[in-house]
Amino acid sequence: VAHAWAAPGTFSVVVTVTDSSGVSGTDQFFVEVTRRNTAIAIDPVDPTGSGGVHPVSVTLVDAIDATAPMAGRTIQVAAASSTASAVTSAAGLANASLDLGSSIPTMVSASFGGDTLYAVTPGFLKDLVRIGRYGRGEGLRDIAHRMEEGVIHSKKAS
Repeated sequence: VAHAWAAPGTFSVVVTVTDSSGVSGTDQFFVEVTRRNTAIAIDPVDPTGSGGVHPVSVTLVDAIDATAPMAGRTIQVAAASSTASAVTSAAGLANASLDLGSSIPTMVSASFGGDTLYAVTPGFLKDLVRIGRYGRGEGLRDIAHRMEEGVIHSKKAS
């Protein structure tokens, strides 16, 4: 028998088993359900452009089910001394604008502070110098594939 809980917590489980002779036994145990892990991908900011305000797109995905809806979760993005918040769509996409001053910094970070269902995803960094040389960043499917392959590991919630 399979069961899924809708929210994290500690739950009591009572199991009764009956054999073919009609003899039964009951036992109780506790299951701890933790918050799920997430992963973040940052679409690149054009590193060849000038400073000023630039759009930054971030995708938040469920580390277990990359197709799970992620609407309404707040993402923090930062580069140089500029920070912004953005709320995710159902697909986990959040768009923000960062004022990068007079030049494009080499690093952009994004983080998710967690909520009742999902654990904190701390400061993921994207190296813009590397992006400039090797093309666009990872998309949602790339992240999901890398999770399945075990390349991306999320920090377990405490």
